[in-house]
Amino acid sequence: MAQRGGLQDASFEVVDLRREYPQHRGSVALLDVLQFIPPDAQARTLDAAVAMLTPGARLVIRTGLADGSRRARVTRAVDVVSRAVGWMVSGPTRYPEPDALRARFEAAGLHATFTPLYGRTPFNNWRIVATRPG
Repeated sequence: MAQRGGLQDASFEVVDLRREYPQHRGSVALLDVLQFIPPDAQARTLDAAVAMLTPGARLVIRTGLADGSRRARVTRAVDVVSRAVGWMVSGPTRYPEPDALRARFEAAGLHATFTPLYGRTPFNNWRIVATRPG
């Protein structure tokens, strides 16, 4: 698919982030991943992703956030119901906290931006881009 889109250097891998990480150098995308793995695995995954970033590379994350907002509560409630009725194979274990993510990225020397993606929906979806200066 990436090659058809003119992205010859792009690759996609399916891995269990509770156990392993791909061998990669450059930009990394974690789309709807973090909330589905335990907090200790979230930390290891973020550390591994940050270590993969080369100068100028970006870590792009799409996730809900545990920010205490009404949207966060609605997102969590819908996820619980979705899991209960079988729409989701597994439910979220823990949504990342925005302040903890900011602190982790700052400690790694990354510049991070947090952009809400919820539009007119009641959900708490965010795009986070952490860039390694380069």
